[in-house]
Amino acid sequence: MRILKHLIINFICFLTFAISQDVNLQITNYSDNVLELYMQNSEPVAGLQFDIDSSLDSFSITSASGGSMQAAGFTISNSATRIIGFSLTGSNIAPGEGVLCYISTSGDLSVGDSISIENLIFSGSSGQALSVNDIPPYIVEDEEDNFHFNLEISETGSSTLFIFEDSVSMLDHGDEVGLFDSNGYLNESGAMGELLVGRGVWANEQLNVIAIMGEDLTSFGGPVLPGAVEGNNLLLKVWKADEQIEIISEYNVSTGSGTFDGLFTAISEIYFGDLVSGCTDENACNFNPDAIINDGSCQYAEDNYNCNGECIADFDCAGECGGSAEYDECGICEGDGIADGACDCAGNVEDCTGDCGGNAQFDDCGICNGPGAIYECGCSDIEEDFCDCDGSIFDDCGECGGDNSSCTGCT
Repeated sequence: MRILKHLIINFICFLTFAISQDVNLQITNYSDNVLELYMQNSEPVAGLQFDIDSSLDSFSITSASGGSMQAAGFTISNSATRIIGFSLTGSNIAPGEGVLCYISTSGDLSVGDSISIENLIFSGSSGQALSVNDIPPYIVEDEEDNFHFNLEISETGSSTLFIFEDSVSMLDHGDEVGLFDSNGYLNESGAMGELLVGRGVWANEQLNVIAIMGEDLTSFGGPVLPGAVEGNNLLLKVWKADEQIEIISEYNVSTGSGTFDGLFTAISEIYFGDLVSGCTDENACNFNPDAIINDGSCQYAEDNYNCNGECIADFDCAGECGGSAEYDECGICEGDGIADGACDCAGNVEDCTGDCGGNAQFDDCGICNGPGAIYECGCSDIEEDFCDCDGSIFDDCGECGGDNSSCTGCT
């Protein structure tokens, strides 16, 4: 079963701590081609416009309705990629929080596809521009993805948001965080014990993880819903993907209580206690065999050198370790070789006999090393049956090239 991983926001907004933004938006659900968009606004919203894009080419918007936009009497219009909402009567969406609208779409998203909300423009009741948060894209994942922390309890409708800020330095891309309650509700009978109530995967940017809160409904004749118990402290565990180890971790809280309080907690850094940090790559020059956590300090030798700075490759003709410089055919390092048109490194050329550096030349008659124009007609003798080099013949008077007019009786 394919689902879009999403955040479920309870009565506080996922980014209440970011009070510098007038408007905070978040996709809180996507199923059956309907996208639910949640908004918290500290200023009245009189008009809005935003685009929706997806990695799927056939994805498009078909309609938008409901939520606080419809409740405020907004006129809602859409194209295949854009939503526009405003009031013809001057009404606005009052400060608060809730579902902004439901957006119907077309196109079947597959695992790995994403949805992005972009180009957000929100205006206040006086026409002023409102600041809006950047919304990270949401990725379609497979429900059966192989995670180290496998969440096995169902949502209860109550939750606490834990925000791992982008200042966290001890996590690497692909590491998992597991949110545990050491004394949570394990089952419907109310048994207590350590329970995973939320998980997330670090992608080198802020990570929002929802912890499922348990509910004791026995006073109403109902069951106990498994989840975290209100007021209990967060037990944080980290799965280091590269090292393949699970670590119980300490953490710094920048905002909130660090407890399952139904509100939110922002975590600015995590720590791994007494575990040795260092370079865990055996190919690095400063590999630490005692290190458990890779702290990003690995240093590597330059290409063609070992960690002691010694050349481990061949030197080229220019004396560079592992270089590519070669001697040319004239024995010059990185030389250009025999010049175009030359036949040797001295720059000689072939004569007409093919002798490199020879002095044979074509004579005036075009003959290589010939005697020149030494014949009656220069390059040849007078041809047979002719009397001169111009191809003339004797006339009847015996005159070369004559017309028989030089003698009598020869007409």
